[in-house]
Amino acid sequence: MNYLEFKRQLMVDPYDRSSEFRAALLNDPDCESAAAESDSFETLLQSAVKVPVPENLVDLAIRQRYQDSSKRSTIAWLPAMAAGLMMGVGLTTAVFLFNGDNSGNLQSLEQHLASHWSKDGEITLQMAANNPMDTDGVQRVLATLNLVADEVLMDDILYARNCGTPHGNGVHMVVSTNDGMVTAIYIPEAEIDDSKLLKVLANDGLLVPMDKGTIALVAANRQSLDSSMGIIKAGLHENQRIET
Repeated sequence: MNYLEFKRQLMVDPYDRSSEFRAALLNDPDCESAAAESDSFETLLQSAVKVPVPENLVDLAIRQRYQDSSKRSTIAWLPAMAAGLMMGVGLTTAVFLFNGDNSGNLQSLEQHLASHWSKDGEITLQMAANNPMDTDGVQRVLATLNLVADEVLMDDILYARNCGTPHGNGVHMVVSTNDGMVTAIYIPEAEIDDSKLLKVLANDGLLVPMDKGTIALVAANRQSLDSSMGIIKAGLHENQRIET
């Protein structure tokens, strides 16, 4: 893995610890420096999202707009806190937090999906095509959310990594179908009533409700979505095994 590939992987998955990634980290001082900068930035983001949010934040912000300038000092902390929230989780995630009803959730899911795809959708497809993961690697990623895939789905998963979602940590997968590759993003605790077709930039998209959470599918054509939807819904589920 050269320096450019290392930097690209840091953008896609800053917590990657594959053998190639570790080798580049140990043998290339530039890679070591880039990883240190990335770790510092991720720590900063984690600190930002830990800012406590009052339940009446929106009401406070609205009132501030109409308060006399002499009284604004009483809630002067609001802009700084809002800036921290936006830096940590992004505008679409903040909108998600402020919309409690199902329609708001659906709209925010669509916004989050578009933002997520524009950032690293294509590059993750390229990585899956050029360097597919082994089964053990996929299982380790799924296990971070206590998920397992059945044999049929596991054979089709080319790549999996953790990613941020409006409800915390999720899983970004690339699934192979007879009609092409499909991006499948598992968003935990995001509830929608029914499946919904949508456009994700130049791609077709589909939001699919699961027993818990939602799967967002993105593909170059509708046939790929149809090919993968049933396999993913049937094959991805929580790990019910109790360790003794």
